[in-house]
Amino acid sequence: MITLPLTAREMEVAREVAAGKTDRQIAACLGITWITARNHLASIRAKLGLSNRTQVAIQYHRLECLNRMAPTIGLTPNEAKERERLRGR
Repeated sequence: MITLPLTAREMEVAREVAAGKTDRQIAACLGITWITARNHLASIRAKLGLSNRTQVAIQYHRLECLNRMAPTIGLTPNEAKERERLRGR
């Protein structure tokens, strides 16, 4: 699995940002204050060298895409199809 240099909580915040939620919505979802959500977002941006929440969302979606593809990297197309079939997709 490919990961980012973020804490588990920062990954949760990044996931909610990628879902389009505001700081206040993130706070309500995660049981934290909106100021804490804002601070986590600032930390995420600083660690990843990003300047806004849209870039955070893009990076999160890229990571998710890579993690979905990772199990099939290096397989032939037929092997990848078979693995997906066995996983129930």
